[in-house]
Amino acid sequence: YCQDNEISWFDWKLAEKNASTFEFVSHLAAFRKACPLLQQNHLLCKMTKECCCPRIVWHGIKLGLPDWSETSHSLAYSLIGASITEGWLHIMVNAFWHPLTFEIPVINGYSWRSIIDTMRLPNSFQDAEVAEEVKGNEITVGERSVTVLFAVDNGLKS
Repeated sequence: YCQDNEISWFDWKLAEKNASTFEFVSHLAAFRKACPLLQQNHLLCKMTKECCCPRIVWHGIKLGLPDWSETSHSLAYSLIGASITEGWLHIMVNAFWHPLTFEIPVINGYSWRSIIDTMRLPNSFQDAEVAEEVKGNEITVGERSVTVLFAVDNGLKS
């Protein structure tokens, strides 16, 4: 931190060597800029009638049952905008060394698309329009990986 020397200088040659990681992070940055839900100044705030912050609902592998214990290897949460036009995301983190099956929320009139799956390197990021639709009400998340789902209007499916 705060050092103007080799310790903190960015070596752009490594971006070429790690092109798939560089591309993935570039997609993440572009998605964050394009998704109204992720453009909020405050993601975590107290919910009030006047608050326009997205709502965060915490889960574990079972909906509504986060495991906050020190031995937990998984966490999931839903980011729910004030309206569907802001976007709805469901993020699942599996820090376990085996795949885990997570329950996913049901949103009437919408389906989930898997837009990020870090097990699919180097093609981890998919645009919602072409991303794979999740069938059923659960999904298996690979070992030590993250999967992000995006809600898509069923009437707009490609």
